Amino acid sequence: MKILVTAALPYANNELHIGHFRSTYIIADVYARLHRALGDDVVFICGTDEHGTPISLRAIKEGVSPIEITTKYYELDKKVFKDTEISFDYFGRTTSKEHEELVQWFFLELLKKGFITTKKTQQPYCEYDKRFLPDRYVRGTCKYCGYPDAKGDECDNCGRVLAQGDLLNPVCAICGKPTTIRETENWYFDLEKFHKELQAWIENSENLFPLYGKKYLLTQFLSKPLESFGITRDLEWGVPVPLQEAKGKVFYVWFDAPIGYVSFLKEYCDKNGCSWKDFWQNKDSKIVHFIGRNIIYHHGLFWPSMLLGVGLNLPTNIVAAGLLNLSGKKMAKSSGWMIKAQDFVKVLNNDYLRYYLIIAAPLEEDLDFKLEDFQKRVNGDLVDSLGNFVHRTLHFIYTKFNGEIPTPSNLSDDDKALINQIEQVKEKVISSIDSFEYRAGLDALISLARNGNKYLTKNAPWELVQKDLERAKTVLFVCAQLVKALALFHFFSFLDFHLTVLIKRLLCEDVV
Repeated sequence: MKILVTAALPYANNELHIGHFRSTYIIADVYARLHRALGDDVVFICGTDEHGTPISLRAIKEGVSPIEITTKYYELDKKVFKDTEISFDYFGRTTSKEHEELVQWFFLELLKKGFITTKKTQQPYCEYDKRFLPDRYVRGTCKYCGYPDAKGDECDNCGRVLAQGDLLNPVCAICGKPTTIRETENWYFDLEKFHKELQAWIENSENLFPLYGKKYLLTQFLSKPLESFGITRDLEWGVPVPLQEAKGKVFYVWFDAPIGYVSFLKEYCDKNGCSWKDFWQNKDSKIVHFIGRNIIYHHGLFWPSMLLGVGLNLPTNIVAAGLLNLSGKKMAKSSGWMIKAQDFVKVLNNDYLRYYLIIAAPLEEDLDFKLEDFQKRVNGDLVDSLGNFVHRTLHFIYTKFNGEIPTPSNLSDDDKALINQIEQVKEKVISSIDSFEYRAGLDALISLARNGNKYLTKNAPWELVQKDLERAKTVLFVCAQLVKALALFHFFSFLDFHLTVLIKRLLCEDVV
């Protein structure tokens, strides 16, 4: 089966933190690795989201071009994904020429079919800088909580999404002078025209939102008419709107960025001799989006409406995982409250991060990162259970049998029962990943390692080698099968290559 796996595009204005890896990148990577191992035709894509007001505003303040900022973070993101073993097949940029052309094609198709209209609205304007002030170009006091430095589109203090008029005493974020109001014309996407199709799709699609989103979208949005979505901005930085009358306007980042799921695949296929249409227009293919729960609206309503409008496939699954907190507070690039992923992997094994972020809580729940719990789980599970079993087994094989797996004699009922657990756990891992219940699959693997430890201790081959060599060989054979199964198939999906490469070198064997 052809499966397109996508991960939400990181915004190219700061370094990634470990919360991004918990909500999106690790769980997407686990899914992609499993289905590659099962023989599916998987393409796993991502790329940097490089347009929008935060980047353009930062460039103005720093006296540099926006592309300088986005190139810096594109390279940093590529490096941290490499260091954390996220196995993307392609990592693109929304500033590519191919992406720009596809964004403009989407717009023209939707416009031609009557899904886009224009509307004149009153927008903040800076008389000093002679420019309209979209979104974060405006600062002021939140009328709901009184926070004095709220952004034009949201308040970092109370978390509310803010609309025009929700800021008291608004000022220009560039020069700090009070704003005025002027009329401007922009283009709007008519979501209400897709209301019935969206509602039927969400209500009737099996496992569309396996973790979160179905009830939220149906009750908060689809229970009433959908508002039109503004898709252009009075801004210099972005994909230009391809109309003469829209000179000086670019597309809003949430119209632009999701199209990267198509443009990046197209770029990949152009270089690898495949067709992007085999995924986006083939009804037998699967499209699986992995995102953070905070962007469910854009991926559950806005993006699917765009796909319906241009005649492309809808996603099969939208996996919206919970967020990662630090000491009870959400990690965020904007506030700087975070543990950078690059800093983490500089000092600790990447396997530790991958393991903890999956095992510590179900994916649908938010997780509070606690160093004590992290230490306890890594030491107790990966070191004491898995590491101890692998080390004892391989050390004994190397010291007593010259590194060769012994040939077994008659298998006892206990031997057969433990070997049979391999297939049972394999099926559990596959089903847990496919149902997005990763924790259950990983827990089954650790339980298998614990059972291996118990079996090894009970049979004590270090004693058997002195009095019953054939039985000692059989015990070590059984343990070697567990080690290979854990390393070469089961843990390969969840963790990275460290354990797998080790076992391949030591045992020189294929997957069980």
